[in-house]
Amino acid sequence: MRGQSFPVIDLRVKLGLRHGSQGRNPSIVVVETGSGLAGFFADRVSEIIYARAHEYRGGKIRIGRPREILDARSVLLEPATP
Repeated sequence: MRGQSFPVIDLRVKLGLRHGSQGRNPSIVVVETGSGLAGFFADRVSEIIYARAHEYRGGKIRIGRPREILDARSVLLEPATP
């Protein structure tokens, strides 16, 4: 990722959520969207999962226990919530 430019989104602003604490170690989570990279601010990260497209179905990733995920492309394309 070094040397690459990509957008970084504050999901609290994008989704119209109230501002919370940033935690001790706020992070930028980088995801591959198919058309490039995108970053999202995260208050904390508890786990990193590497998944392929075939492991994603119906808004969930099925590696170990099912996990709901946020579709990065949808977040990037939708206008911010007022």
